[in-house]
Amino acid sequence: LGWGGEKLVMGGLSLGGAVSLRFAHQHPDQVGAIVLVSSPGLGEPWWSLVWLLVALRWTLTLLSFVVACFAYPFSCHWTHLDAADPGCARGRSQGHNASLEYRRGHGGVRLWLNRLAGHCRLVWDTPRYGVPPDMPQRLRDRGVKLNMVWGKADVLHTAQTEAWGAGRRTERIVVPHWDHTLCCFLFDKVLRLWEKESWWSL
Repeated sequence: LGWGGEKLVMGGLSLGGAVSLRFAHQHPDQVGAIVLVSSPGLGEPWWSLVWLLVALRWTLTLLSFVVACFAYPFSCHWTHLDAADPGCARGRSQGHNASLEYRRGHGGVRLWLNRLAGHCRLVWDTPRYGVPPDMPQRLRDRGVKLNMVWGKADVLHTAQTEAWGAGRRTERIVVPHWDHTLCCFLFDKVLRLWEKESWWSL
């Protein structure tokens, strides 16, 4: 690729910011500057509440599965819905109920447990995504330049500019009234970060 070993300037939007931070953690000698745009990486005080929503969602799913099992306990021809085409139904039993068919026929217990495990893993990883909690201090100790863009109304990844920017040379933009979605869709068209040479230089 023509890379001669010089330090990299990495930039990441949303999850891409966490990827940049993880790369900087794993290859500390290769990164000289990072640009974060509405990125995760630090813990959020409200994130523990998400576990309550996950528990509620999967409890309701389990209850619907149990109801389906007891509603037609002797049916041998429950529909297996194709994961690639949820509308594909085969082997319907006589007098089937479409809603119960979906719940019971959606891949069986094994697929249900796999999805539960995947959902829990996603919530467990969010919003740090493997970024060490002391990463701001590590970047400061290495002298890594850090520039940031955040939306003031971003409740998905709250503005953490103080934690990331304290005690370092940094440029930051905090946009009033922008939430996470607006920041993701409009930062390049409105802020035109690629024109800010100081943001991409060491």
